[in-house]
Formats: sequence, C-alpha cells, structure tokens
Amino acid sequence: GGYIQGGPYHSQSIEGVLAHIPGLKVVYPSNALDAKRLLKAAVQDPNPVIFLEHKGLYRQCAFSSRFESSASDMVPIGKANVVKEGSDITVISYAMMTSMAYEVIESMQGFSVDLIDLRTIVPLDTKTILDSVRKTGRCLILQEAQGFGGFGGEIASIVGENAFEYLDAPVVRLSSKHLPVPFGKNLEESVLVEKKSIREAIERLLSF
Repeated sequence: GGYIQGGPYHSQSIEGVLAHIPGLKVVYPSNALDAKRLLKAAVQDPNPVIFLEHKGLYRQCAFSSRFESSASDMVPIGKANVVKEGSDITVISYAMMTSMAYEVIESMQGFSVDLIDLRTIVPLDTKTILDSVRKTGRCLILQEAQGFGGFGGEIASIVGENAFEYLDAPVVRLSSKHLPVPFGKNLEESVLVEKKSIREAIERLLSF
C-alpha cells in the first residue's frame, strides 16, 4: 500500500491479483488487533493463506485503539466486521481505507453509516455486505488499488446481481487513479484516494 512515499515498487495494491488465483485465501486487516487475531487463524488454516499488511498502518494507532484486546481471541477467516452501524448508506472497505473512512465518517453529522471492514478478501463475506446494502439502499466501495480491474468491481457486481431491487442509488466505487504510485508526496496524494474524496463520494450518494 501507499501513503508512505514508497514509490511505484513499494506502494502497489496487489490484493486483486491474488484474489484471482484459485485456492488462495487472502487476508488484509485494517488494525493491529485484527492482524494478530487473523494471523492466528491463518497459521491454523490448512490452506495457503496470503496475509497482507499495509505498511502505512504500522504508523497509525488511533484507529486500532478503539478495539479491545484479548490474547485468546481469533477471528475466523471470511468474516467481515461492522465497525459502525447505520441505516443511510453502506461503506465497504478494507486495510487503510477502513481507518480513513472511519475518520471521515466521525467528522460528518446528520446521517448514519454502516461501515464494513472486510478483513478477508477471499473468502468474501457476501452475507454481511448484502444484508447491509438491503438495509441502507446505498453502497460505496472504497479501495486503495486502481479502479480498473480492481477487487472493488467484484463487490459491485455481487451487489448489483443480488441486491439491485433494494438500491436507491447506483453502486459507487472510489479508488486510486490508474497510474503507478509516484514517490513524491504531492504526486502520491494526487493519485491515491484522499479523505476529501471519500467525504465527497458519501455526500453525492446521500443526495442522489
């Protein structure tokens, strides 16, 4: 992942590529506690598990601090987490996008959000996704990876095929630009998803 000025060779988002390979499980936590609990599950899983850790999250603690710690906990692979419960819009995210979305949503008022942290890309918790979209009628998918060919398109397809009649607005996918991630901070910010763009996407969907 990006946001660390790592340049094009150290800031790529590869979960979509890995998800396309049959037989692999792909785990991508958004906070330190989930990383610990999911790693326990990955070690015990008899199947090959690709465990992704976003380098930018190593430098953050505010989002992780809202979770209670328990050394004995283990999160099952394939179960998403509803970080916030609401009724106006569903925001689906994972990894760095979850903490960014949480900060944006906490700063906005006048509506309620179902914020879903996927935690696992494969297998995907489609039940939690569809239950939420059927409740809210609006769906925003956040992914740091480039939009073209990204995993967010798979989620949008699942929502469109299974919850179309519940939608009050088009399914929206917010992603980074289809470019290599630049090294310079200003250029990197112009390519990757920003908090401002998350806020604007939520506002557009709510006003549709």
